[in-house]
Amino acid sequence: MDKNKIIIIVFISVLLNCYNTAISLYFSKDSHIMKNVEIFPQVLSSNQKLAYISNINIENSFVGLNYKSEFCLCKVDNEGNVDVSPIVSGFPGESGRNFGSENNSSLIWMSSGRALFTIDVKDKKKNEILLSVNGDQGILAVKLVDVANNLLIVTIDEAGWGIDDMKFYHYLFNFNENKIEYKSDNVCGLNCPISDNKILYCEYLDSNKTHWYFTDAKRTVKIENELTKKISEKNIAVCNISKSISVIKNTMLGVIDLEDRVIFNKINWNDSFEDVDISPIITQFPEELGISNNFQFSYDGNWVKTNGTIDRGDDLTYPDNIVFYSVDKIYPNGISLPVVGGPTATDKKSSDVFINHTELGPIHINLYKGTLLLYKMKDVIQVLKDKVLKK
Repeated sequence: MDKNKIIIIVFISVLLNCYNTAISLYFSKDSHIMKNVEIFPQVLSSNQKLAYISNINIENSFVGLNYKSEFCLCKVDNEGNVDVSPIVSGFPGESGRNFGSENNSSLIWMSSGRALFTIDVKDKKKNEILLSVNGDQGILAVKLVDVANNLLIVTIDEAGWGIDDMKFYHYLFNFNENKIEYKSDNVCGLNCPISDNKILYCEYLDSNKTHWYFTDAKRTVKIENELTKKISEKNIAVCNISKSISVIKNTMLGVIDLEDRVIFNKINWNDSFEDVDISPIITQFPEELGISNNFQFSYDGNWVKTNGTIDRGDDLTYPDNIVFYSVDKIYPNGISLPVVGGPTATDKKSSDVFINHTELGPIHINLYKGTLLLYKMKDVIQVLKDKVLKK
């Protein structure tokens, strides 16, 4: 055999072995992960390790926090390589939680204790503010509620002697002026931003009841309509760390938590928040897996990611499967059958992004055990087509 052909064959064999070895690193002892997988990820190469990732309004890019606790811009090239570069060296310089950003903004934020760190990726303006001097308080959640004016709602929790003594407050933080503009009274609820200074608010009442209404960032109004009345009547709830609402598609994925079961629902409405349809999700469950209510819509509303879960018992080391859905009117109820991917962190710790890449098309990047895993949504569509052909 020609010597050059032998070299090429050996080289290809080495590449395939490296790929298979890389993929196998994520399957460890968890046989349920391997047997459920319908779509495999591409392991991405990056010049820095990341602890968190999130979306940003920069083409072919996402943002992250590296292992030096620096906010970073991460650019994905046409081959899937990721270039990670700190936005401001050494900032914020602390580990934290609530790392976040949005597709329609250049702001990044993260909390650490009672401190909030923020930065604008484009002009590199940065802020650090201590929101409270009360040592019993901590930052529970951060949401961007006004893109035009760079306003963030920060939910603060305050420990008490028991769960019934917990207190919650909403602070309105103005990034442009680095100040708190408003502090609410003791409340218990979830902010779901719909548009600038327009919030779909879920108030948690006694006996696990939900009361939905529209309000503004300073809670000066309370507006109810057909949408809020119907989802309140059905006692619809959403996960507090999810992106369960697609503003573009006028769609919400929520649950009704009954004593003996949880009912997953898809809710749709028109531009006037009327003509509301609430339909149970029946066929969209992966085989042998449950699903998490931590739904993550892509910004355009065309894709949804969640976690496929199993009963772990007391063993918390088992990962979840990542699960994708296509959202389109061609499917019954407007949402496809599930497509199961490889392992992902449990839903409370998952970190991932959807990107409409100019060359790779719509993609999803999942951060798992410090490694970036890429899924192409065109592969999700192919799996769905294959499922139809098999029926």
